[in-house]
This record gives sequence, structure tokens and C-alpha cells, in this order.
Amino acid sequence: MIEGHSEENTARLIRAAYDPSARPTAEASEGTYHLLLAHVRGPMAVEGFPDLVVGLLGGMLAIAVVWLIVRVVWGGASFSADPALWSVGVWAIVNLSVVPMAGVVILIGRKHG
Repeated sequence: MIEGHSEENTARLIRAAYDPSARPTAEASEGTYHLLLAHVRGPMAVEGFPDLVVGLLGGMLAIAVVWLIVRVVWGGASFSADPALWSVGVWAIVNLSVVPMAGVVILIGRKHG
């Protein structure tokens, strides 16, 4: 959408919202227009992910990785013999491999947001 047309359409919408007998003054109409324009063009608030949830998810991943290391190194368990090791290992690998992709998605979102 072309910028000039967008502003013109917004002005038309504001004018069309009122009955001719109830239309606001030119100053009020202009103020409403600028208020809407500032709201549309204003920076969008970025809501942070809750710190507690980030801590819990990171803690769960750390505990899973430590559990895997302890089971394999000191317990002598093998991935082929223990399905729990295999499933937790796959879960940990998927989580750790998605971290760089999530970082790229966050950076692109902030750049374009």
C-alpha cells in the first residue's frame, strides 16, 4: 500500500465514522487522525519471555544433559540398549540444535519489527 493512499484512507474512515450532524470540529478530527497515525507508526512493544519459564526450560535441558553424561560415562549404558537414553538424547540434541535457528528468527523479527 502506498503511504499517501494509506493516510488518505485513514482520513476517509474517520470522516465516514460520523453522521454529518455529529461530525467533530476540524481540530478534533485532525487530532484523532494524528493520534491514530502515531499509534500505527509507533514502535511495537516487545513482550519478553518470562524469566522463570526460561530458567525452568534451561534447567530441564541441563539436567537432561548431565543425566545422559552420567549414565553413559559412569553407568556404562549404551544408547542402543536403553530406550530412555535414546529418547532423552534425541530430545536434548533437538533442543540444542534449534537454539541457533531461534536466535536468527529473533534477530530477524527485531530487525523488521
